[in-house]
Amino acid sequence: FYAETGQALSIYYAINCDVRADAGAGTSGTRRLVDSTVRNAGGVGVTLSGEMIGGSVYTENDVSVAAGSSEVLGVTIYNKDFLGPGITLGNGEVSNCAIIDDYPYSGQKSLQVDSGATSPTITNCSFDFLNNNTANTAITAVDDDTPVFFANNTFKNCTPTNPTKVTQAVLNTPDAQGNIVINN
Repeated sequence: FYAETGQALSIYYAINCDVRADAGAGTSGTRRLVDSTVRNAGGVGVTLSGEMIGGSVYTENDVSVAAGSSEVLGVTIYNKDFLGPGITLGNGEVSNCAIIDDYPYSGQKSLQVDSGATSPTITNCSFDFLNNNTANTAITAVDDDTPVFFANNTFKNCTPTNPTKVTQAVLNTPDAQGNIVINN
């Protein structure tokens, strides 16, 4: 699917698709996006109302994934040249994702939890900022003291969380094998 201007696709279900938008949003209203590639500029890459499994999102100058209360599983997310969050998340889940941010200045945030969220989950993800600066923050929130269930993530060239905005909500301790059960 290709759009020279405007949004490329508004669809409920998409499997193994290549979505391109040169000057606009990638996809919206998506309930299930599986093993698909979204490349866009100047609009939100993927706006979910369901789940995204596998695939990749490469967005310039806007939010890459607006997940809300959806699941984003095993996706490579590249946020280019945007001073703002690469991912916005409500009470959904982001797991097993590679999240890359290349905003060239410090102070960038990779994932921002929406206002009013009480149970977002972020596990087994890697956060990599190409601008090496500890003023970059991987996980933050709109509200102060937002409970976030996060565990087993890897953070490169950044500060893992904003302690004013994010409170660790995983209360369990690892078992003998290092596993953490997340109860939310």
